[in-house]
Amino acid sequence: MDAAAALAAYTTLLCGAAEVEVHAVAVAPSVLEHAEDLKWTGDPCSPTPVLRLEVVEQGAVVARYTVRPSMTIRIHGWVAASTAEAGEAVPARRDLFILDRTTGRAIDGGGPWRARVALAEGTPLSRAVVDPLPDAPRGQPVTLRVIRGAVTLTADGALLEDGTVGEEARARNEATQSTVQGVLVAPDILEIR
Repeated sequence: MDAAAALAAYTTLLCGAAEVEVHAVAVAPSVLEHAEDLKWTGDPCSPTPVLRLEVVEQGAVVARYTVRPSMTIRIHGWVAASTAEAGEAVPARRDLFILDRTTGRAIDGGGPWRARVALAEGTPLSRAVVDPLPDAPRGQPVTLRVIRGAVTLTADGALLEDGTVGEEARARNEATQSTVQGVLVAPDILEIR
């Protein structure tokens, strides 16, 4: 059995990798020459993976190893489509990049995103370098709405923090200067429940 090929297949499956290059596995080939199967466990997608390898012969596990492989993992993910300064919106595009300790876990969607730090074009996007762009930024005017049965009350307000539709946010009632909390049901409507 080829430990490097088995590890590459395992890593491709778990990480959704487009390409996996195994540099070193540190298991002697003589240990594997009679193996029927190699069973890998652990997270190969982490920056410094520590994996378990079980060697199976005649249906039984005959050896167990803890392995720290050296690999290059390339995945398709979201990268900055252009440069962006901290606080700016980040246009994103799909591209192939190396998954490494500086990348962290790649984000799931194409945004919209706001840079936490200055980004160069092609920088892989992760929660370490971007935050979701809010549906409504801090300071945005909103309509405060309270619904009680058939009665609806509204007042002018301003968000005290960035808001995302469907999530709780705080706002200032402009008439009373009091702070209220509710759910942002649209970018310009905060419903107080």
